[in-house]
Amino acid sequence: MFNVNKNEIKISLKITPKSPLLIKASDDVQEKGNLIQWNTTAGSKEPFIPGSTLKGMLKEVFYTIWYDHFNLEEDKFKEIPEGKYKNDDKVYDYEDYMEDVLKEKGEDIFLEKSLKISKLFGAKNLKSRLHIDDAYFEGTGKVEKEKPKSVTPIDRFSGGAVVPLQFEYTCDPFITEVTIKNVEKDELKALLFAIRDSIDGDIRIGSSKTRGFGEVELAVKTLQYKEFKNSSLTLDSSNFNLDEKKSLKLGEDYLYKVYKLEKNAMENFEILKKVVG
Repeated sequence: MFNVNKNEIKISLKITPKSPLLIKASDDVQEKGNLIQWNTTAGSKEPFIPGSTLKGMLKEVFYTIWYDHFNLEEDKFKEIPEGKYKNDDKVYDYEDYMEDVLKEKGEDIFLEKSLKISKLFGAKNLKSRLHIDDAYFEGTGKVEKEKPKSVTPIDRFSGGAVVPLQFEYTCDPFITEVTIKNVEKDELKALLFAIRDSIDGDIRIGSSKTRGFGEVELAVKTLQYKEFKNSSLTLDSSNFNLDEKKSLKLGEDYLYKVYKLEKNAMENFEILKKVVG
């Protein structure tokens, strides 16, 4: 089907590690004793965070936010009777619980939410409307290669210490760009919630998260909103500045308008709440 452009959002996103950040290199590169190396580009060996890693992080957050519509309550999950599981941890029957939820709330709602996420992030037969560039250092960042962090894992079977692992890591900020075509208001709200959750310390990416790595804070550096004539998205544009140079006019009418929002991160977060509504 012909895809009609209605609008487009481009957000320059700053990713600041609040704890050591490790994006592990491929297994082929890991063959250097117990040193876990950082992911780098093939040619210039520049450290980066793959866009796919960031997209996966956002998709997980969107699932959590949108599935709250079901008001899932963990204490209502049916506990599987002892003897039907091998570990000491209790096991809960998620599928049985979800079946009850679907009967009560209607299966269509569940499918609608799943389809909505697939339409935004892409699926087997659905093209993604959200794209995230690979993230690179904002300025002169560096990966700690000379003084990697050392962790001594405990063998889960013997309970004894094994050979210490060493981790290359960084605490320097990265920059990436998020583009969403034909964005809807509730998608922008979910993105805003993701930024809020990161400020609250609830967002982690990369490896060794169970060892305290990977907490990141997200902040909007710049925001550009392109609005075509047939757009149905209504945003509070009082905080935007119209960029005449990037807008396109035919006679007296605009074919599309480009608005820019440029403030520092915390101001942007408060302004974004007003913009999104």
